[in-house]
Amino acid sequence: MEGVKVLDFGTYLAGPLLCRHLSGLGCEVTCVLRPPHCRGAEEESRRLPNVHSELRKTAARCVQIDLPTERQLALQLVSETDLLVENFGAGVMERLGIGYDECVSVNPSLLYVSMPGFPDDGEEHPPAFESALLASAGVFRDMRLNRKLLGVEASYTHLPLASVYGSVHALFATLVAHHSDQRPSHLVVPLLSALSETMVHNSIQMPVDSCYWNLRTARIRDGRFPISKSQLRDVTCPFFCLYACNDGRFLYLVCPAHARHQTRTLQVLGVEDLVMSHLEVAKPYDERARGLGTGSLSQEQADRIRPILESAFRTKTALEWEEELGKHLVPACATRSTEEWMTSSHAVDSGLVGGSGGLLCNLVWTHDEKPCPPPPHQVAQKSHAPKCGAPHPLSGVKVVDLCNVIAGPTIGEYLARMGADVIKVDPPVPTYSPEITVMYGVACNRGKRSVLLDVLHPKGREVLHSLLEDSDLLLVNCTPQALVRMGLTMERLRERHPRLLLMRFDAWGGPAESQGRMADFVGYDDCVQSGIGIMQRFGNGEGEPEEHAHIGTIDVVAGVAGACACVNALLRRRRHRVTCVARTSLAAVGQYLQIPFMAKERRTFLGRGVE
Repeated sequence: MEGVKVLDFGTYLAGPLLCRHLSGLGCEVTCVLRPPHCRGAEEESRRLPNVHSELRKTAARCVQIDLPTERQLALQLVSETDLLVENFGAGVMERLGIGYDECVSVNPSLLYVSMPGFPDDGEEHPPAFESALLASAGVFRDMRLNRKLLGVEASYTHLPLASVYGSVHALFATLVAHHSDQRPSHLVVPLLSALSETMVHNSIQMPVDSCYWNLRTARIRDGRFPISKSQLRDVTCPFFCLYACNDGRFLYLVCPAHARHQTRTLQVLGVEDLVMSHLEVAKPYDERARGLGTGSLSQEQADRIRPILESAFRTKTALEWEEELGKHLVPACATRSTEEWMTSSHAVDSGLVGGSGGLLCNLVWTHDEKPCPPPPHQVAQKSHAPKCGAPHPLSGVKVVDLCNVIAGPTIGEYLARMGADVIKVDPPVPTYSPEITVMYGVACNRGKRSVLLDVLHPKGREVLHSLLEDSDLLLVNCTPQALVRMGLTMERLRERHPRLLLMRFDAWGGPAESQGRMADFVGYDDCVQSGIGIMQRFGNGEGEPEEHAHIGTIDVVAGVAGACACVNALLRRRRHRVTCVARTSLAAVGQYLQIPFMAKERRTFLGRGVE
């Protein structure tokens, strides 16, 4: 989107965040600031001074305008811009004389992006501060299993979820509108709506057989709570658990529902034979059994193997175990404070922090751009996109999706929403047990076609290449080394599919591709929470970090960011005739959830975020 002119009327966090993302894609941003005497200007400056300074580092210029007395000056700027961003409440811009109708009258090709806190539904809402939005969406009352078991009715979170989620959803809407040249257009992305969309996995209620209940869920379903903290540990899965190491630091092991991850853990710890004397390898799709490879163990199994793992983890430091487990492709991460993450070798070497764009890296980026041939003559094809009354902005875009769990499949799901034809490829023998593959898939595989295919088998690989012949995008969530093992590096793909774009999503990658000691480590949302400081803050400074327990705290928004990267790659192919690897990662997106803390002066943060 190089050269696109953006006019930023945003305040507080959501609007400036969106413009920061757009600046990272090459847009030229002009920030409209309220003079100090204007209503709300002093409060905004007091609340987020360092954050705004950080977000506006990449702006081309800043201008002060006193609305509505300088309305004509504002409209003059509107007439010279391509994209306007505002995040006032419904009707505010109209009262200031620069609403959508007024702006389009002076600029008929304008994209106008509104990000109100609440939707304009005729209801009376409180002022749309972050806390009010989170409270209205039930976020404080739903901190999932651990807090519920402990009898905690409500919990505060310092993460600005609504603003960050809203900024990424608004970026996706903007890129899609730009791709389909929808001008003029008024895009409305209420922050409350973005928050609800991103928390989708917390609101789905499905009838699930008790054989799929983990020990914590069973306690809640049976009404056997509240319980103590010591009892809480007893009902936590030993393969999805915090472990104290010999330096007093915790390591978060995140291996639920995946037999290979669990087996590798036991092998690295040197306790495989001992543990397997108490466990059997389960067949989660063939029988209702608990054991290795399922989402949870029985109480008897957990009680037997937990002491074995606890004893093994106490023999080394958390960072030593993180390194050893990471090299053996086990998702696990030592807990860090935000400050420790910002100064860690991986964060710096990977370009996740401290890059040329400011303190945090861009939300999305491209890698390995090379010229590609012009598009062949297009033959009209039947679209498999869901039918509805509105046009499909990404109709005609074909996507092959090899992703798993939550974040990766969410990329394809958002592309499918906009009309792309997405073919979901899964292995004939599922890698994960049903708790992951089926239950999470209900939300993040909507709108896709499906095929079962072993892409590691030579015949399966040829079928995959046949699917890619007329495709625009291949989606994978894996490390660089995994691409090599699958034979799906961009170099190999270009040999057979010179116009194909590759979206590679991972846990720890940054713009300095393949740099940083964790570049080839596997990981999930939970691992990144542990590594970048979220768990330390949410643990309330009481000595033990705690997962920010909404399902998909980072996962879903990172998937939306991945969809943004895909549309940006499509735009670059059309405008510059290049193919590339479209990129983002859990760590890159997760950092923005902590931007109020990461943008402050370097200091040690306590658990509650109180300096």
